[in-house]
Amino acid sequence: EFAKLIHELSPRKDGPFKQRDCASLPETLLELELFGYAEKAALQNQNPKGKKGDFELAQNGTLFLDELGAMTPVNQAKLLVTLQEGRVNRLGAEDGIPVDVRVLGATNLDLECAVGEGRFNDALYSRLHSLMIRVPTLNERREDVPALFQNFVERATKDIGGETGKYYPEETLRILEARDWRFNVRELENLAKKIAVERKYSKVIAPNDVRIDSL
Repeated sequence: EFAKLIHELSPRKDGPFKQRDCASLPETLLELELFGYAEKAALQNQNPKGKKGDFELAQNGTLFLDELGAMTPVNQAKLLVTLQEGRVNRLGAEDGIPVDVRVLGATNLDLECAVGEGRFNDALYSRLHSLMIRVPTLNERREDVPALFQNFVERATKDIGGETGKYYPEETLRILEARDWRFNVRELENLAKKIAVERKYSKVIAPNDVRIDSL
């Protein structure tokens, strides 16, 4: 959400916004999704004409790399080259393709520590370090939990065609605010989606709906 907001408030707002979770794919598949592949590099079950990667698809827009710290050294190095040269090299291609993309990254990893331990490319870290924004954890801004939860529930309910305009008793919101959100906003959003499905046609999100022992 934060990355999307940066995109929408920037001069690139009319361009595409692409997002990629770097922790959800193995090294080779992530490379294909980010940088694409040429026609002659197509493997079984892939498009024989080749495929554009996220960088090309985000041309003149923004590419958000979530869980950036999970990238392997191979993809870190390829990302560095792409950022330095402003060109993306599809797998199996001889020539690079010019790209004009703003790259945003997010990670829970202490990148400075990871560089010192040899787990993150120091040159890539220097490249990314031009602007670092620390977003407080959900546990550090508990006062935001109720509003975020209500927004997530309403959005998810609307997506599944349920009864919107739900009521949230004060006790429900207090329970949510006091909970330990170990996995941050993603955990809150997943809980909201679960409850939206379970209470699709209910107008009230009761305290027992959000208690840990009742989930």
